[in-house]
Amino acid sequence: MQKKNIIANAKKEIENFEDKLGENFYDAIQEDDNLTIDMARGILHAFSDCKTEREFQVANNMLTGACGYSIQTLIERIKELDEDPEHYWRWENDF
Repeated sequence: MQKKNIIANAKKEIENFEDKLGENFYDAIQEDDNLTIDMARGILHAFSDCKTEREFQVANNMLTGACGYSIQTLIERIKELDEDPEHYWRWENDF
């Protein structure tokens, strides 16, 4: 599988590859033009493309790797925050 070789080759060629990948990934998330709505749309698009339970699990594992939470946990957190009268959504106050 060609795509898997990209990672294997990078691990061989780049010293401390995993640390550098994590740092680069985090920096990319923090870029000014990387809007949360774009991230949400990308997440939803990835899950909508899943045709099997296995594909869903792979997407869920990637999401967990990216942010530390599964889609179910994120949904539960949204529901909890929606019910919390002390919480405000940042985007509501951005306008």
